[in-house]
Amino acid sequence: MSLTNTWFRFGVVNQQYPQAQLLPSGQRVRDKQQSQSIAYSLDNGTTWTQWDAGNPVILDPPSPDEAEYQEFRDPFVFWHNATQAWVSLVAISKQHKIAIYTSADLKQWTYASDFGPFNAVGGVWECPNLFPLPLDG
Repeated sequence: MSLTNTWFRFGVVNQQYPQAQLLPSGQRVRDKQQSQSIAYSLDNGTTWTQWDAGNPVILDPPSPDEAEYQEFRDPFVFWHNATQAWVSLVAISKQHKIAIYTSADLKQWTYASDFGPFNAVGGVWECPNLFPLPLDG
């Protein structure tokens, strides 16, 4: 697999399939485009193969931010038990937004919502993350 113009942000081990799957950012589709694509490993991450049949799995940012395709990066992917779905957070960096997608199989993604811009709106937003915070009372 050529790693030219590909940035690896996040990997998941998917128990539903016999390989680790990775959702990298940076598959180029048009000049300077950042989109979300899958590569998979059958040897615990020693080598990777791009899933050319379906890449990119998330091509453009959602409306009204489609023009931000050059700043659409850094996916964070996790399994959400309550909804039995994969969730991906992708930064729309210069707009200070996080696009939220869901998937049953890591291959077909549906835009669900977005977050932002709030609070820290200087610079760009990168490498989003989401985790539960327990509350007292």
